[in-house]
Amino acid sequence: MHNFLQVSSISPLGRDSNNFVYLVSLAKAEPIPASQIRSSTKPGTSSLPVTTEQIVVRLSNQDAMLNNAARVENEVAAIKLMREALCDFPAKIVPEVYAWNTAASGNGWIIQSYMAGQTLAEKLPKLSANQKEDVLNQVAEIFKTIQGFVPPVSGFGGLNFDKDGKVVTGPLSMWFSGPFSSFVDMYSYIFQKQLEFASVTPLVSGWEGTGLEERLEKLNKSGFQKLLQNYAHFEPTLIHGDLGPENILINPDTCQITAILDFDFTHIGSQADEYFYSFAEFHGIVPGPFEGGEMEELRIAQLDGFKAMNIRGDAAAGCDIDWSLARLWQKAMERSGMKSPAEIDGIGELAAVYWFLLDICPPFFLLPRWLEKRTKEQQETSKAAVKASLSKYLDRWGY
Repeated sequence: MHNFLQVSSISPLGRDSNNFVYLVSLAKAEPIPASQIRSSTKPGTSSLPVTTEQIVVRLSNQDAMLNNAARVENEVAAIKLMREALCDFPAKIVPEVYAWNTAASGNGWIIQSYMAGQTLAEKLPKLSANQKEDVLNQVAEIFKTIQGFVPPVSGFGGLNFDKDGKVVTGPLSMWFSGPFSSFVDMYSYIFQKQLEFASVTPLVSGWEGTGLEERLEKLNKSGFQKLLQNYAHFEPTLIHGDLGPENILINPDTCQITAILDFDFTHIGSQADEYFYSFAEFHGIVPGPFEGGEMEELRIAQLDGFKAMNIRGDAAAGCDIDWSLARLWQKAMERSGMKSPAEIDGIGELAAVYWFLLDICPPFFLLPRWLEKRTKEQQETSKAAVKASLSKYLDRWGY
């Protein structure tokens, strides 16, 4: 006979916009025969301890514009690799998975361990400078460990399991295809996918009649892979894909990190790619070359390790960037020994390629809720700004 657990309460946890997340409280039920207990046999899962009092259930949001056929398996495989990467970290900060199921239609789901803590997003504005420094140092140590982990897979792309339960590369949750034999192949595919998205997005309509359609086609036929020729040597690197305060939990009393969460966007990319997805709130994302203003200053500072930057004050009214926080993040990267943007050859030009790819069809142009909140005139204004940016990129590369 074995003790079994029953659900005593369910409440929304609200930690993730791409999933519906619930906290489930458990209580012991009457003992049942072992023959009636079915444990998950799926790869990437652990047995649920009978002493467990709380678990988390994540239901995929079908409207999140992700690859619903692959995203759950991608996340579970990502969690497995993240737990391996951080196995020697002093605290267990990546949740365990107890059960999961994928679904091309309807809701895929994951049952995982509950991780206690408060989101860093809630706490960060209230922290003192010393506390911010302490937390950023912890984030940098975590990222250094992930950055230095050699993933036991070949190629690039998303993650899934083979028939033997081994983690392998697979389709990307964001771009709907994969795996790819090289980094150049992955970015070339993203270019093709963005052109496809642009052709079926009403606000863009393939950029028909703007002069961009022909220029993009010329780049597609004769030049895009040339932009990537300096990155063919990039080795596969585990990318969290959204490592920021919303997905970091801390103990509100000690400011110790208790968890990193949300592996929807985790994939195998290059050592540069995390700086296009993560650390935005620390001013750690490397912008493209045409942002202007403070973002242009930030890009310059990032690419030279803040060495030539004039001393800036703290965040003030009218400022887009908290320069004191940006400097703390730079110092944390240096202290940990992780590779900062300044130490990754060619990241400035690769950032240009990445943000160009997004501009071909900005994701929010596909979001009904974004479109509904804006008048036709506002939509056209946004489109004009993106068109101008695309034109600058094509001018930069001679197209």
